[in-house]
Amino acid sequence: MIHVGSYMQLMDNSGAKEIQCIRVINSSTKKPAQIGDQVLVSIQSYISKERSSIKKGKIYHAVLVHTKKKYNRKAGDSSSLGKNIGVLINPNKAPISTRFLGCLSYEIRKEGFIKLISTAKYLY
Repeated sequence: MIHVGSYMQLMDNSGAKEIQCIRVINSSTKKPAQIGDQVLVSIQSYISKERSSIKKGKIYHAVLVHTKKKYNRKAGDSSSLGKNIGVLINPNKAPISTRFLGCLSYEIRKEGFIKLISTAKYLY
């Protein structure tokens, strides 16, 4: 679960390394973000690339893909991951990057991020 002010890492090749949550979109201020929720983020650190438009302090939309918090699925199994990880997206729910460095969780399909799933190599 991600609250306002939480730091996350990225798992795409957009050039950003670490982001900070500014706001959970379509939610009250006290409700934390879960897997599949959209958040408004600020870039905290990045890898400098010549053609990249990503700079420190810019604001982007992101999708929460992994969380440290353990969550239960309807099938009865539960999973928890070691890090809070997100993926940068456009306001149209299309990814900014061209590939992902890891697997994406199945819960983002329910939220309508079909282009993320189609470009992902693995789903769990």
